[in-house]
Amino acid sequence: MDTQAETVSTQNGLTIEWVMRHIDMIIKDTEYIKQAVFALDSASDRGLGVGIGNLVEARENTNQQTLRLLEKMYDDLKPSRPGIDMLLDKATEGLPPDSLERFLLEMARKTTEANEE
Repeated sequence: MDTQAETVSTQNGLTIEWVMRHIDMIIKDTEYIKQAVFALDSASDRGLGVGIGNLVEARENTNQQTLRLLEKMYDDLKPSRPGIDMLLDKATEGLPPDSLERFLLEMARKTTEANEE
């Protein structure tokens, strides 16, 4: 991970490192699934099994929503690229939409974006 990106933070102290740590915690937290499987093994009532399945599904939905929020936080904390974007915008200004030059400049933009991720 880029050292500069790790140090970018907001006034409330959030950092990319903090966001990544929380994403990692969600990914590694599988204890509730293990407990649910254990409970299903020992459950004799079908209704109890359905209830346990519903609880696991609800937890997974919560995790997915939390991951989406963390993804947005990550995007907000990423360093902006005004210099590169401004340069590429200026370079493509006035070029025909189907020109080779515009295509190459857009490829350069996409390449720099992909390399930053």
